[in-house]
Amino acid sequence: MTELVRAAGIIVYRLEERAEFLLLRASKHGTWGFPKGHLEKGETEEEAALRETEEETGLRGVRADPAFRISKDYEVVVRGARRPKSVAFFLGEAEPDAGFRLSPEHSEGAWLRAPEAMDRIPFENLRAVLAAAVARVWETKGPGAAGIEAGAAPSPALARELLFSLGSREDRWVLHSLRVGEVAAAIARALEPAGRAADADLLYGAGVLHDAGRALDHGNHGLRGHGLLESLGLTVHARASLVHWLKGRSRAEAEEDGLKDEAVLDRLEALGAFRPLSLEERIVCLADALTASDRVVPLDERFDLADQRYGDTPWMRRNRAASRAFLAEIEGILGGPLMPLLQSSISTL
Repeated sequence: MTELVRAAGIIVYRLEERAEFLLLRASKHGTWGFPKGHLEKGETEEEAALRETEEETGLRGVRADPAFRISKDYEVVVRGARRPKSVAFFLGEAEPDAGFRLSPEHSEGAWLRAPEAMDRIPFENLRAVLAAAVARVWETKGPGAAGIEAGAAPSPALARELLFSLGSREDRWVLHSLRVGEVAAAIARALEPAGRAADADLLYGAGVLHDAGRALDHGNHGLRGHGLLESLGLTVHARASLVHWLKGRSRAEAEEDGLKDEAVLDRLEALGAFRPLSLEERIVCLADALTASDRVVPLDERFDLADQRYGDTPWMRRNRAASRAFLAEIEGILGGPLMPLLQSSISTL
């Protein structure tokens, strides 16, 4: 049996005005990543991670989060042979003014806010580790760690920064989220002449962050995103995460369409996920339903593409029916078709 290569590292962060993460650039291959290294005989993963961090950065007293551990498995080439490797990552907090020194293993290092750190990491599996670390910092340290003033909705620019903290600017779900934000804001502006006011900036942010949970849990992403955004005090955005996923279903309809986990259903009910949707929430649902990847398309084309990807399922059939109802409502208010208005207000359809 091929021997497993075991390693451990720490995602180190500090809290300045907001959270900053320490990245190191490897001297050997020039890529950016986190302090890490191989376990020595008799070491635990956490002991190895702390030792390697001190050796590679000079940092002592990093406080490891006992609730955070993520393992990534892949293959490496050792002396011409492929071997399995497992790296355990922990999350550790350094002092706000912590500096660092480089070992010969690294040519460069930097404290970076999450979007900049995400941009520098070239590997998808490491970006996923960073996204989980960012979410954990936000959940444990609160809105200030994300640059959000308590009780304030994020500006459009900050909403984008939050999104880029959780995924690469090239990720399909990130591009989709940006477009959904644009479409939601465009629908809100289109309704103004008809006397149905909706906050376009707020809906832009809700659209941009509606899929935040995808960085952490693809399956129950609406619920996971809700919890993350609530921890930042973003109640409207958290609600958008839930409702775009459920599309106005009742509990019985969610069960009928395949959501069978009673614990999840109970949690959704406790959160009020099954109550009637507001106009703003229906707008976010519709914006999502009109956006295929990052393209704005007719509603039925969007669901035809979804059927090709996921199959013709009860969940997608009800999503299509609900979205048709949302579209009919908006076009009834407008007194005409919505798509030409979107085409005139969004330049890169």
